[in-house]
Amino acid sequence: MDTIISTLYLLLPGAVANSMPIVVRPYFTSLAIPIDGRRVFRGKRIFGDHKTVRGYVFGILGAIIVVLGQAVLMRVEAFENISLLDYSEQPLLIGFLIGFGVLAGDSVKSFFKRQRGIAPGVSWKPWDQLDSVIGGVVALSFTHVLPWQVYVLIALLGFLLHIATRRIGYWIGVNKTQW
Repeated sequence: MDTIISTLYLLLPGAVANSMPIVVRPYFTSLAIPIDGRRVFRGKRIFGDHKTVRGYVFGILGAIIVVLGQAVLMRVEAFENISLLDYSEQPLLIGFLIGFGVLAGDSVKSFFKRQRGIAPGVSWKPWDQLDSVIGGVVALSFTHVLPWQVYVLIALLGFLLHIATRRIGYWIGVNKTQW
């Protein structure tokens, strides 16, 4: 049970990073610039209009803020005990890596969806549920290696949490689909 709690705590900055593009969508419209510059590959958009500078900026910023909070909480024994990382060492780098990785993983998946002709918002299981956690883990692995059991839990919990948060977002009117 401790490993599950620790893994959920580790997933927190990535979950915030993944949610921030949706939260800030109505704001900062001058940053709603598609990261692919509207370029195409093989006749199809590279990422599409939903992957924006605004989403990356605020997603990464959200992850950094969460990791900075986790760094402060490292002073509390209970949080130190559940932490799989020492968040107080290089919190800006950890936050950046997790935030960027989560968003990059989502963008890579979007590239493949566009190439396959799958419209934005249409479910592509299991990739819609795993893209962000894979991207976050890959980016974080540049500085931290975790036990293999944690990677298995990250995939499982990330998959389940994605489904749960999508449904909650649908029920409260943030997401258009509940998949």
